[in-house]
Amino acid sequence: MRIFYTKTAFAAIKEHPIAGVGLGQFSAFQEPFIKARGLHAWANQPVHNMYMLLASEAGVPALFFFFWFLFSMGQVALRGKSRIAAIRDSLFLFAIFMIASFDHFFLTFHQGGLIFWFSLAFFVYTANKDKAFFSEKAKISI
Repeated sequence: MRIFYTKTAFAAIKEHPIAGVGLGQFSAFQEPFIKARGLHAWANQPVHNMYMLLASEAGVPALFFFFWFLFSMGQVALRGKSRIAAIRDSLFLFAIFMIASFDHFFLTFHQGGLIFWFSLAFFVYTANKDKAFFSEKAKISI
């Protein structure tokens, strides 16, 4: 089924490369493909790849903007950290991005979106620890 979803996503990208089929409309776009193959209604699911889903629903420019944003946030998140902290955070972010390659969880489920965006925000926040609330200047001495 994953191959079928991927082929359908490529068809959506090919047919609507700039604006996509519309946010949340991939399943509606896929419905004729499902009926043509004689599949059950439960088979109408989003493509199991967050990046393909974003490109098919919002268009290729949105995917490029999303990658640019993630790359920029990654640079900010890793700047100024010790080598061990940077390696640890890079591995965690790599795991998040790999999971996004195999599922649409971070884009289509509320809990997945919270995990994705709060993880990214946490790494950016910890990169700016000298400005953070718990910096040495903000600590109360006892």
